[in-house]
Amino acid sequence: MEESRITTAVIGWNGKLSTPQKIFGGILDQLLERTTQMVLVSKLGHPLNTTKRIVIIIPSGFDHKSGYYQSVKAAKSLANQLGASITCYVVKDNLKSYARTFNKMKPDVKVTMTSLHSWNDWHNTYMPLLRTDDVVLVFSARRGTVAWHPQLERLPRVLAHSGPESFIIVYPPESVEVDLRGTRVQHFLKRFYQIVHMSNDLEYSTDKYRRRRKSYWFSSSFYELKKLA
Repeated sequence: MEESRITTAVIGWNGKLSTPQKIFGGILDQLLERTTQMVLVSKLGHPLNTTKRIVIIIPSGFDHKSGYYQSVKAAKSLANQLGASITCYVVKDNLKSYARTFNKMKPDVKVTMTSLHSWNDWHNTYMPLLRTDDVVLVFSARRGTVAWHPQLERLPRVLAHSGPESFIIVYPPESVEVDLRGTRVQHFLKRFYQIVHMSNDLEYSTDKYRRRRKSYWFSSSFYELKKLA
């Protein structure tokens, strides 16, 4: 995509999975792993010109992504072209921050916002209220990047087997290359940091035992990090 200077890829998906471990399937998953451009994965089951409402699901931290404003712009432009309103569901984040962005961004479209305390609120309360002619936009994130959450990888298959006939998963452009191990590495680095401080806080009766104890904590931590390499 970089060689062709493509900035946005729009790809259709039939809603079928080749293996349970995949998000969409082999080729689409590889595309997400190997690119940083905006990718829109769409499953359209009804004529878009009959759409009256676009429902947007926004995960926590999405407003910190480099492609946040581009995603909002794309959503509002689509709503304007279809003559549809926008309903946003913001999961565990500052609703006012998103409201300001949507209100300032052109074109002018009617937008309503609802704050969700958890992903369970979406699945149990609001997803059953979706209409068959809604278009659902999921502001998603690649694994290892800001705003990624395991629920984002489950949503495509959940939406494919329930509720709306049409949805689009929006992967915004990333400013740096995606490291799929990022989430795991950050987890172990945080754990290593905590272990080091635990070892510094321990008090022992002799200097020799203290040195041996610290050595154990450090070596075991580095072993866990080494397994990720």
